[in-house]
Amino acid sequence: MVDKETSTDPPRIFIVEDETIIAIQLKRLLIHQNYDVVGIASRGEDAIQEVWEKRPDLILVDIKLAGELDGIETAARIRERFDTPIVYLSAHPEQMITEMVKHTQPAGFLSKPLRDQELLVTIETALYKHRMEAKLRESEMLLAHSQQIAHVGSWMLDVATDRLTWSDETYRIFGLEPQEFTVTYEAFLDAVHPEDRAAVDAVYSRSLREGEDGYDIEHRIVHRQSGETRHVYEKCVHERNESGEIFRSIGIVQDITERKRAEQALRESEEKHRRLTENITDVVWTADLDFNITYVSPSIQRLTGDTVEKYLERTPEEKHPPSSIALFLQAFNEEIQRENEPGVDKNRSRILEVEHYIHTGETIWISIHLSFIRDTHGAITGIQGVTRDITERKQAEERLAEERKRLNFIMEATRTHFDILDTDFNLHYVDSAWQKIYGDPEGRKCYEYFMGLDAPCPGCGVPMALETEEIVVSEEFLPKENRNIEVHTIPFQNAEGEWMVAEFNIDITERKRAEQALKHRMAQLTALGQAAQAVTASLDLDEVLTQVISLARDVAASDYISVALVENGGRMTQ
Repeated sequence: MVDKETSTDPPRIFIVEDETIIAIQLKRLLIHQNYDVVGIASRGEDAIQEVWEKRPDLILVDIKLAGELDGIETAARIRERFDTPIVYLSAHPEQMITEMVKHTQPAGFLSKPLRDQELLVTIETALYKHRMEAKLRESEMLLAHSQQIAHVGSWMLDVATDRLTWSDETYRIFGLEPQEFTVTYEAFLDAVHPEDRAAVDAVYSRSLREGEDGYDIEHRIVHRQSGETRHVYEKCVHERNESGEIFRSIGIVQDITERKRAEQALRESEEKHRRLTENITDVVWTADLDFNITYVSPSIQRLTGDTVEKYLERTPEEKHPPSSIALFLQAFNEEIQRENEPGVDKNRSRILEVEHYIHTGETIWISIHLSFIRDTHGAITGIQGVTRDITERKQAEERLAEERKRLNFIMEATRTHFDILDTDFNLHYVDSAWQKIYGDPEGRKCYEYFMGLDAPCPGCGVPMALETEEIVVSEEFLPKENRNIEVHTIPFQNAEGEWMVAEFNIDITERKRAEQALKHRMAQLTALGQAAQAVTASLDLDEVLTQVISLARDVAASDYISVALVENGGRMTQ
């Protein structure tokens, strides 16, 4: 039952149950299914203390307990301190539909007497959803930090509805409080500098009209709070539907005011979660070996809208799309073939995720926990399954994928990269663009991977970030790419409570070059001025003129230099 692909250690389960026989039965069942039962408590007071010490991954709580605290109050106190999924147990289902129960944000409900398969599926679903929610929160946090640190905002425009959405950092760039008002395309144009407004509108309109893949542009804006003129870089890509028509525009906006100021100085002297699990409704069914449903529980009506009688009349083709039927047949044939393997587990089960039609003709996503029905001799006589609606989970996965897509787009557009490492400098993640340059990061230290060093870089921000638990900003030079980066080291705790750091790496090569060029130019001008002053202190006019002309050639980058001598009265003598 435990997902071997996503966990190296068995999930840790804690049981809060005052009926000793039920608690022992639960423990035996869970251990048999490769879960680690880390403790059992019959009183809420004891459970709170043991959860603090043992930190389980999931807690089974009976609503009615011995002692002063009932299961609901026990769960509430645990949830105040830990983000641990809780599944309620009760012999009275009506106890589970109360405001107090909902306040504790349960991951599931089970009615006594407990059914083994329903218990196992509920536990595995609760653990999976908890992991998904943690990953989604982490992704959203990384996206928000990356946008804020890089001063990069993102936006999305629905072409059909003209609905425009901004990230929090986009609001900040334009001098507005995040989500201060519902932004529109017209409001965006109003924030563009009057002299650039027509050009910005024209480049976007032309890209739609001519069916271009996107555009990029630099323009000025008027900061709402300060009134100052600032410079931004915008990049947009258009998404198309199956007919090839543009239906959505996605873009980024980056504040490049500092870069513009550096360029100007050189010419003259540089972005929640989620909804919690609601009451879980499962469907139990059996079928013969020709896939004819022989029994289905009444909860099928809540899942599909069909009565039991209507559902039993439907053919497999009326219940599932062809791709789902093919997946089911493939799994069935594989399990039949496994029957002849030596030592095969006759009590094994398998989980499939497929689509299912509902009474409106629409499809939903379901997970099916399948196993064989056997006679007393172990021969297969049928199939039994537990079906659960996982549509919301699939939508959460799509949202997570969309967040990752937006994050990758922002990083690629701005040459911003990020990596994640642990307290021992071991790399856990490197974005795909960097992997193309540096290779597979598996099993490598960050300083060896990026710098080719045997020890942490001098001035590395990781130790200080972990010590202070605050963001540390430093600068590094990447020898393999020959460019400078500004490193924002952000400490955070992962879903298991382990300290990690995320490093956002912003390209500052152009800024550094501008600063160096400005510094060099100023040094040349200073030297030239000093040489000119020497005219009044030297009697060897030819030597002084030679020195002045040489310095003037370096500054002007020319071989043709004219020198004039002027008297106090302004008359040129030579």
